[in-house]
Amino acid sequence: MTITIEKKYIAIPINNHAVSKKLCFWEEAPDRELVMDFDCKLDAVKPQYVSYIDVSRYRGKTLICDSVPHMEFTLTQCDEKALDGLYREEYRPMVHFTPQIGWLNDPNGMICYHGVYHMFYQYNPCGTEWGNMHWGHAVSRDLLHWEEKDIALFPDEMGTMYSGSAIEDLGNVTGLGTGETGPMLLFYTAAGDRTLLSAGKCRTQCLAYSNDGGETFVKYRGNPILGKVESYNRDPKIVWVEEIGKYLMALYLAEDRYGLFTSENLLDWSLLQELRIANESECPDLYCFRLSGKSYWVLIGASDKYLVGVFKGGRFVPQTQERQLCYSPFNYAGQSFSGMQDGRVIRMTWEKLKMPCVRVPNQMSIPMEMKLRAGEMGCYLTAYPIAEISQLYADTQELVGQRLEAPIELPLERAAYDIRLITEYGAGMTLELFGHTLRIDTQENCVAFGKLRIPISGDRERVDIRVIADSCSLEVFADEGRFYATLYAVCDYNLPYLRLTAQENGTLLKTLTCHRLASIHGEVENV
Repeated sequence: MTITIEKKYIAIPINNHAVSKKLCFWEEAPDRELVMDFDCKLDAVKPQYVSYIDVSRYRGKTLICDSVPHMEFTLTQCDEKALDGLYREEYRPMVHFTPQIGWLNDPNGMICYHGVYHMFYQYNPCGTEWGNMHWGHAVSRDLLHWEEKDIALFPDEMGTMYSGSAIEDLGNVTGLGTGETGPMLLFYTAAGDRTLLSAGKCRTQCLAYSNDGGETFVKYRGNPILGKVESYNRDPKIVWVEEIGKYLMALYLAEDRYGLFTSENLLDWSLLQELRIANESECPDLYCFRLSGKSYWVLIGASDKYLVGVFKGGRFVPQTQERQLCYSPFNYAGQSFSGMQDGRVIRMTWEKLKMPCVRVPNQMSIPMEMKLRAGEMGCYLTAYPIAEISQLYADTQELVGQRLEAPIELPLERAAYDIRLITEYGAGMTLELFGHTLRIDTQENCVAFGKLRIPISGDRERVDIRVIADSCSLEVFADEGRFYATLYAVCDYNLPYLRLTAQENGTLLKTLTCHRLASIHGEVENV
């Protein structure tokens, strides 16, 4: 079929149960040049929903479109998405970011740029399964309420847009800035050979930049800034390291190996060293803390295994063995925000839940503040919900200083909740929440949920458990964030209560606080 692009989107009818097809678009020209191809579960007979593909960059051009395997279909165009009941769908998360429609995974390019938080993310606008990687984009002023923006990075002849990071080029060392403020730089992996358009290409590290505050991005014409190092190298994280006076790129190489590269101009990179994080891979993050007047750096991988180290003699020198922060397979690829003016380290992770919501299967985590603490066995990392979450508190129930002689039950509404439980470290107990049971086992020093086990305490002095409950998840933080996990739990609102039962009568409940959270979709401030 032939289509002349006159509007912003083409609307594609999708059914998650249909067979995947490849849609190919050629520009009508003497040599019929391929300009775009992607995989989708196209269904012209009985679609479940419509995906919207931004084709504004082809406005005014006539494209030829066909599917492989071939089928009969039509495409319509529109300037606005028709999404009835948006953010009110069954199982849509109430306090976690999700795109309007489509697949989401790794957070990318997290940056606070002149008072606005920018969150980019791996995004498939063509359906609710992984593939066709773009960089989605959302902005916020409080890290809680997000406004979804236009797609920032589209696949091209170098590949699909894999994960990466963002910084502000404060000194304009790249020479790409045109204004009084430094340009916003996006560093990403171009994943070659994932599309027909990028057939035969390898994975390389590339750069895009914006001189209008992140409204639009231009890909650097000198890409790639780092060619192939190893076959699967990907996910560049860029930071400034004062101790060596250079920019540093942490890059996943292969197996459990990461490479550290340095640059003075953010364009030319040289290998500094290689490091291993046992049983870890992908999506490195790197951030600095001051502890007892000394700078410590945390290098952490996608599954939250991390090293604490220092820069000494121009190299990263680990000071600890590998440690584990998260104890769940549902958290992945955490990334921290650059440009934080208040000195905090804030990060978010992808929560890969396979939710039953038709339009979106995954969500981002609650933003967490990261801290480095000193312990008897050396430094360790903590992750805890940001203080700003209190802005969502709608009402509160609280119990203080009670001896548990019988089960305690609190009525709940169909809403998200922030719950904190502090008890003496004695007998175990169970916490039932919307039909799901967390078993607090002090004999094994863990919170048990099915087969998952989350440590409770580093010193076994008290039980301190915090739970953020949303439509399809329970985020559990123990010992003020020393241990945490996201649990896939579809809340059953037929069972609207919290019930706490102690294994031994007389167990001291120090505090039980239950905050109902207002939905972030109530009123979203435009940024």
